[in-house]
Amino acid sequence: MRFTLPRDVYHGKGALEALKSFHVTNGWLYLFDQPLNKVNMHYVGQRTIRLVGKIENGQSILKVREVLKVNQILKEQSFENGKPLAILSIYSKEDLYGYLVCDLNMQAESILEFLRIHISSALHTLQLFNNIERQSETDQLTYLYNRRGFYKNVFD
Repeated sequence: MRFTLPRDVYHGKGALEALKSFHVTNGWLYLFDQPLNKVNMHYVGQRTIRLVGKIENGQSILKVREVLKVNQILKEQSFENGKPLAILSIYSKEDLYGYLVCDLNMQAESILEFLRIHISSALHTLQLFNNIERQSETDQLTYLYNRRGFYKNVFD
């Protein structure tokens, strides 16, 4: 099963704009291609993750698409400005979607947690929608395309 995100969510546009509105000057949004759950969460540090958007010095940069290993995230961030970094995991229930890394200032601390919860909820809702759409196009017993799935894949 492939986990797909709409363009705005995948590029992190909404999340980055929300960070900017909270006066975060540097932030990075990393997402996995597929969410990790208990079954496939072993060796998270060796998994690849995509940098889908970032804010550097108050400027949003979307569609970065840089791929790196999870354990390289902290190595990639610059600590030159001396500000502490907040690393928030973006998860919902048992699924880990990625990480939000940003400068931490005291006024934004509680707001970042609020933002993390909303990003997680949006991604979880999207995953549920993708599951329903997949189930409506396949036979539950054979996992072959049903009439709807066949027509969608042949004529689209």
